[in-house]
Amino acid sequence: EAETKRVWVNGDWLRFYLESEGALPYLMGQPLHPGEMVVSSEYGAHLPGGARTTVAERTITSSIPLRLFSMNAKSAYSTTLFGLRPFDVSSAPVDLLRAQVVVEKKPQLESLSMNSAASAEQIVSGIYDIENGQYRWMSGKAVLLLKAPARPAPLEIRFYIPEQATARQVTVQAGDTVVASQTYAGPGTYSLTTQPVPPASSGSVTVTITVDKTFSVEGDRRELGMVLTYAGFVPATSGK
Repeated sequence: EAETKRVWVNGDWLRFYLESEGALPYLMGQPLHPGEMVVSSEYGAHLPGGARTTVAERTITSSIPLRLFSMNAKSAYSTTLFGLRPFDVSSAPVDLLRAQVVVEKKPQLESLSMNSAASAEQIVSGIYDIENGQYRWMSGKAVLLLKAPARPAPLEIRFYIPEQATARQVTVQAGDTVVASQTYAGPGTYSLTTQPVPPASSGSVTVTITVDKTFSVEGDRRELGMVLTYAGFVPATSGK
């Protein structure tokens, strides 16, 4: 497969083997494009939303019930997330490997609430998992794919800049066009409405949200920009 398409490796312990076949390491938050393949370990970084078809899957296990690490053991081979034991006694699988091909899928939603799991299907990159069932952190650059409205419509972006965040300027692009850019004096909850975005012949619009500064928290490898709660086209209102 590596001879015919781009293959990404989403798991450090797989890299030596797959890079020797021509694969490249997957970088957290990078977009995946239709036709590309990604080989993932269960311990790999979170992949961006989008449609992927599994073409191969392998459960790694052993009949010997000693585990330096596994998906449910409490040993800590390379991380303390699983516990502090040098090894554990377990019959659980050591790892689950998947090879998936990214397929093109038309977006079905004109707006995305970040507290909805369905939003992940249209998140391309730069937005992390749901937290507290309410919101998602974004990095310095978030990319979404929205269904294009039938008529020109503005975009609305709702977000929260926490006290520890350094971001102050928020810019929104629809395709390659900047449709809004606003600077904020300090932390708070905000809503940014853009100029109207014309309909797209392709039926979808790529929305890019960027902030001017990011920060990191000790013990968290993520690049953090601000908290995103909603992004979507403003519905048309009917009048008499």
